Order: sequence, then structure tokens, then C-alpha cells
Amino acid sequence: MAKSININKANFTQLKASKKIGETSALAIIAKREEEGLLNLDNLKDISEIPQSLWTALLSENIICLEDPEDADEGQEAKLQQKETLIKVEKVIADKEEKSGPVQLLKGKYNAKVHKNSDYDGPTAPKMSTYDGKNDWRPYYLQFSTIANRYKWQSEQKLYKLIECLRDKALKFYSSRPKLVKTNYESLCKKMEERFGRKEPPHIMRRLLQDLKQDQEESLEEFAERAQELATDGYPDTPDRFVQTLATYAFLKGCVDKRAALTAMDKNPDSLDQAVQHVRSAVANQKVIMGTRRTEIKRVSFMEQNDANEDIQETSVRALMKSEEGANKMNIFEKRLQKTEDDL
Repeated sequence: MAKSININKANFTQLKASKKIGETSALAIIAKREEEGLLNLDNLKDISEIPQSLWTALLSENIICLEDPEDADEGQEAKLQQKETLIKVEKVIADKEEKSGPVQLLKGKYNAKVHKNSDYDGPTAPKMSTYDGKNDWRPYYLQFSTIANRYKWQSEQKLYKLIECLRDKALKFYSSRPKLVKTNYESLCKKMEERFGRKEPPHIMRRLLQDLKQDQEESLEEFAERAQELATDGYPDTPDRFVQTLATYAFLKGCVDKRAALTAMDKNPDSLDQAVQHVRSAVANQKVIMGTRRTEIKRVSFMEQNDANEDIQETSVRALMKSEEGANKMNIFEKRLQKTEDDL
């Protein structure tokens, strides 16, 4: 029986001399081979000069082949050896990870097969933002934990992802922690909270909240956010409803525009956002009705001493009445705030 010709190795002369393959078919085979690299059952059909029936006959009669039998046997044997080696390597890695736990996980690349039993089947998680330790840790941790819970990461996944996101001061802080902290997600988050989270103890925050004043260049929104942060940090174990009440009263008490704050207080806002809206509305109404305040120009004139004394007395009486009225309203506000703190 004649030996089959390997069309991936045969030259033009060998192909032309083969049975049922002429000069035209040989040239077409060589051209296709130069274009594709190696011929297979799929790209053989793309040679328009050779009909499909001829390929069927050449292959069925073993006139041609796509690879030598010896090469096929060697290739199959190599694939089997490679597969066996891969199985052995995976088994060794699995045994090491089982013995050493999360420490071994940090030394190499993350193995997704360990977590293939996750219940989440949706899209992959977005690229995480980095944390350098220059800003408050709590907003970043809230975002990180929300994404981790959304995609159902396990503790090892959370730990590995968090380490990837650390930069600058935060990464330096992580590198100096004990081994038990480095390899435990909950412990690491606790240490990050202590180092980059709340800056002052709660009792200091409560004092700052009582003396809170709005800066001249500070917007209402920025001032309200500062009041909310102080109330949250000053009363960490208090229900949100009472924290909102404390933040609202502190915000109204510290507003620069006292008249607008008193107007907003009379409306008894249920939340800090409502208080901001009421103050903004009161300020806008004052501008519409009273106009923008202008610098007062006082005219100085000479008069008799008795007339001047009468004017001074009248002005003093009016100023005293006005200050007493404002003081009464502030006393009411102080009592409300004190009552809220007593309830807490």
C-alpha cells in the first residue's frame, strides 16, 4: 500500500506526481498553505480550484493526509503528558493553600477556582478606586463593602482586592501591620478605621457640635454636611432619628443668617435637608421683600446737648428691646436642644 502524502509538508513535485492531483491542484494547495500556514479540514474547503468531491476521495483513499501518523502519535502523547503534569501542579497548589490558608493566597495570584461556588452569576465587578490614606477611610470602606456584598465576594477575595487598592500612606500602614492583621480582612478594616477613620473621640465631637458656627464663605450645604458629620461621630450608638434632630438644631443654631434660621425653626423641620431648604427659602424671601442690604451711611450734625441725649436714650431703648426679643427666641432654641440631649 502506497504511503499517504502529507499536504502540509509535500513540495510541488510530490503533489503533482500524486494520484488525482494535477499541476493546477498542486499549485492551489501550495498557495493556500502559504496563506494559512497549516491546512486542515476547514480551510481545505476554501480552495475553489479543487471540488469537495475530490477532497473526499483523496482522504478516503488515504492518498493524502494532514499530518504524518508518527507526528500524530507523538502529538497525542505530548498532550496527555501535559495534561497529567497540569493535574499534578494543581493538586500541589491546592494542598499548599489548604495547609497555609490566606497567607499562601497572598504570595501568588488569586485562584478563582477556589471561589467557583459563589452564588453570583451576573457581570464582573467594576474596577475599584484606590485609597491613599489622605481622606477619611469611612466613605471608601462604605463603597468597597457595598460592591463586595453586591458581587458576593468571600473574605479572601475582599482581602486581596483591598490590598490591590491601597496606595501611599495606606499601603505603608498595611505593610507595617502584624501578620495576623495582614491576612484577615475584618482585622485589617478595623485597623484602617482606627488609623484613617474618626479623628476625635465622641465627647470631643459633641463639644464641637455644640459650638458649631457657619463660616462666612461656607455654603448652607457645606455647613449642613459638617453638622451631620459631627452629630454622627459624636453620637455613634444613637438612633438615626435623634442624630438627625441634633444635627438639624445645631445647623439652625449656627447659621450666619439668624433671621432665616428662626423662620426655618418655626416650621419644625423633620430632617436636616428640610432645614436647609427652609433656610434657603427664607433667605430668598428676605431678598425679595427687603432687598439686598446696603451699607448704612450716617449723617453727622451738631445739635443741642439735651436733644442729643434724648436721641441716644431713644436709640438705646430700641436696641435693648430688639436684643431682648432675639434673646428670647434663642433661649427657646437652647431649651429645645437641651431637651433633645436629655432625651438621648
